[in-house]
Amino acid sequence: MTFKMVSHAFRMLFSNFGDALKLSLLPFVLIQIAAITTQIAVFGSLDPFSTEQSFGSSQIIVQLTNAVASLILGAWLAVGWHRFVLAEEYPSGFFPPFRSSEVFLYIGKLMTLVGLGVLCLLPIGLGLGLIGSVLGEGAGMLFILGAFGVVLVFYLLWAFTRLSVILPAASVGKNMALKEAWATTETLGLSLLGAALIVGLFGAVLQALSLVFMSSIALFVLASGLAGLIATLLTVSLATTIYGVAVEGRQLT
Repeated sequence: MTFKMVSHAFRMLFSNFGDALKLSLLPFVLIQIAAITTQIAVFGSLDPFSTEQSFGSSQIIVQLTNAVASLILGAWLAVGWHRFVLAEEYPSGFFPPFRSSEVFLYIGKLMTLVGLGVLCLLPIGLGLGLIGSVLGEGAGMLFILGAFGVVLVFYLLWAFTRLSVILPAASVGKNMALKEAWATTETLGLSLLGAALIVGLFGAVLQALSLVFMSSIALFVLASGLAGLIATLLTVSLATTIYGVAVEGRQLT
């Protein structure tokens, strides 16, 4: 099932890449403009390795504004692509409709997932730190803590992927509860973890390849942006695929 879901997500994206661009290009370009503006306003340069840093109140406000804008624009992008697949809403141009109800429901569900992750990680992180400080920092203990951390990350990724069906649900106006999302994805088991890892690895490889253009800031920004767009759309496609299989009962070929 892992490879069926991943291959379906890839086919979904690249066989409809023209429509994907129509739905995602404008919000994604606006996200990049906001990021570049923030980079210049806060660090005074487009150079990602610039040593000039400023963290005054105005810079903090700029960063927060950029974060909020990027969240809204990213949700706009995701909702459009989810609805293209699930509701067969085809774009008529490069200005996709902004469905405020679905976009803000999507943001609310995304923040729920993020908040849940933080609530899980904070006590675990504090507990591991306390254990390490009590038992010392020997090689054996560091190995045990490191191994536990890896297992924990994999578990949280699997759990997040299972619960992520609340996002495509929100894009079609369905206020799905976490309990319902957990129950509907139970039959997919660990295949979800494998699919999430493959898609995440593909996105990481794309970003690594963009480093080839580091000698030119303009080319690097363009290559990194394109890699980010493809990785984002592929991640959204995987969530859509999981929703289609787990919630709507669609069959994968």
